[in-house]
Amino acid sequence: MKKKLKKVLFSLDFIANLWYIGRVMTTKTKENTMKKVYEYITITMAVIGLMAMVGATGAIETDQWLLGGSMALFGIASFILALYSQEKYKEVK
Repeated sequence: MKKKLKKVLFSLDFIANLWYIGRVMTTKTKENTMKKVYEYITITMAVIGLMAMVGATGAIETDQWLLGGSMALFGIASFILALYSQEKYKEVK
């Protein structure tokens, strides 16, 4: 019963997020909406990279070297994508 409730709540949350993104993309704003997208992508990728680095540290402390290495590489890739989206944010007028 709890699994079904979790799935329903996750689905509702996912639908609400999709609705919000669709609303933001279709409303007429004075700002460029692509600039907002790049800003949110930058923040998201930086948070994912930070969490991956913390996870890599925890994995290495418990002697799970392969997991730690893969999480570290994932974190580095996320940070690189965050930097790339920051540069794209600067280019958008």
